[in-house]
Formats: sequence, C-alpha cells, structure tokens
Amino acid sequence: MSQLDQLLDAASRFAASFEETVDVASLSISPRRGIVMITCVDPRVDPTHMFGLEVGDAIVARTPGGRVSTELLDDLHTAGAVGARKPDIKRTVTDLLVIHHTACGFTAIADDDLRAEICAEIGGDPGRMAGLAIGSFEESLATDVDLVRADERYPDTLTVTGWLYDVATGGLEMVVGPS
Repeated sequence: MSQLDQLLDAASRFAASFEETVDVASLSISPRRGIVMITCVDPRVDPTHMFGLEVGDAIVARTPGGRVSTELLDDLHTAGAVGARKPDIKRTVTDLLVIHHTACGFTAIADDDLRAEICAEIGGDPGRMAGLAIGSFEESLATDVDLVRADERYPDTLTVTGWLYDVATGGLEMVVGPS
C-alpha cells in the first residue's frame, strides 16, 4: 500500500468515527484556547503533541524556519477578520507563541556561500533568504517576536513570546518573555 493509500485509509477511518471523537458542536473558526502558534514546517516539530492540543484548541501556522513575515501576519489578520464576521465567534486570541527549534535547516542558510548556492538552485531572492536565516536563535526569536509586537493590528493585551524547542530532548525554553 502506498503512502497516499495509507493516508486516505486513515482519513476514511477518521471520518467514520468523527462525530464520536470530535465535539463538532464546540468547533469554530476561532481557537478554543485563544492560542496562535507560529512554528517550523519541520516534521520533527509537532505542537499538537508537544502541548497536548486537541482539534480546535489553537491556530498553528507553520513556516520554513518558523520565521515570522509580514505576509504571514497579513494572512493571520485576514483569517481573524473573516472569523470575526461569524455570528458564533466569541473567543479572542490571548497568546501568540513563536517557536523555533534546534537542528533547524535554516541555520545552514546563515552561511553566505550555501545561501547563494540555494538561491541559484531555486531561483530564490537572496535578500529574502538572508532575512530567514537563523544565525542565533536568540536573535531570530527576538526579531520575529518584535515583528509581531510592532504590528499595530494586534491588541496590547496579546501576549507574544518566543520559544526554542529542542528536537533531541523535547524540552522547551522561553527565549523571549512577555513584554
């Protein structure tokens, strides 16, 4: 059985037991626990398992390197604006976590030569890729958290923090605390 066949089989089993396993009535477009997480696309980083989340608990945005961009913030605001127009939405987002992780591939593109090689290979923008590079987790998390905090569309009541997840131990360390 191919990987796709296995996925489709699992999806079919999930759908068959959906009403028994998921409280459909409580699900909405707004996260039940008022949490937004921005983390890496790396499959070793799974916030659902890390934080014991259930379907509907949080919005999880996954980006390469877990890096925050103005485009990502625009997308999150668009989703929030759409959700705010739903009559059943009563929850608000209270916490936004930016989560980077050890052994991230985006530490490699901090090397100028490797970054130039990758940009040439994929036709990427060297300036944009330099902005995504992670030379220091403390710096990348501070930059990303500052980008969120500087966005005037977010209320002052939103708690924004930066975290480093250790893929070898499963440990989580707060690198940038709430302001």
